[in-house]
Amino acid sequence: MIRQIVVVLDREAFEFLECRVQFPDGSDGPPRWLCDVVRVLDAVDEANSKVTIRTGQSGNKFYSFAGGVNLLFKPGVVGTSRFFRIYYNQESVICDDEVRAACEAAGLKGLRFVAQRLPPERPKAFPCWLNGSSHRKRGDLAAAIAAYGEAIRLGRRDTFYPRYFFDRAEACFALKDIDGAIADYDEAIKVNPLNSGPQRLNETKRAMRLSWLTEAYWGRGKALLEKGDRTRAEQDFETARKLGYDRD
Repeated sequence: MIRQIVVVLDREAFEFLECRVQFPDGSDGPPRWLCDVVRVLDAVDEANSKVTIRTGQSGNKFYSFAGGVNLLFKPGVVGTSRFFRIYYNQESVICDDEVRAACEAAGLKGLRFVAQRLPPERPKAFPCWLNGSSHRKRGDLAAAIAAYGEAIRLGRRDTFYPRYFFDRAEACFALKDIDGAIADYDEAIKVNPLNSGPQRLNETKRAMRLSWLTEAYWGRGKALLEKGDRTRAEQDFETARKLGYDRD
């Protein structure tokens, strides 16, 4: 579960090593992964942070967190990074509050978070999306639609914003709300950054958003076909195929 979350949130911050699992009887178990944060940034705003700066015996500079610490970071250095280690104290891993909320919403255990600032006054969108997905897996489509709607309301600037519309469209389609599904497929296509001009996206994010866009065209084609609009449905199916859709 944690690998799925971190890959979605910030894949380039991590390195993964797949491990073979073998039971005492010699049979193979499900694969497990070793992972580590490999991104290191010199991002601490020393002038405005509460941190003790020391010099080691070899003359190297390091941050001491003994006695308490309150770190502020340089936005220009952090950028869109959601995970990183501090250059002068690489024992701790820094993450943003959306990561913490996503881990808590997924019910992950054994993680300890230390806040540097007051928690936000309202929940983030990503946990709402996770809740929606949980409801949908259990077959509670009405609750899923409500949770996806909350994710849409809160997450206009989120990486996952197009996905929120797509998943709500899928839930509407399953409930036979075809008009609602088409409206959300329309939005999923419209707000996908790949449809809004040149974007500076890394390879992982581009592939992810291309997958969402492809699925949205195919999903809208299914909904249009359900309404009897075969001409527009075939147009969407053809667009999805050109984007790489290869399922039956």
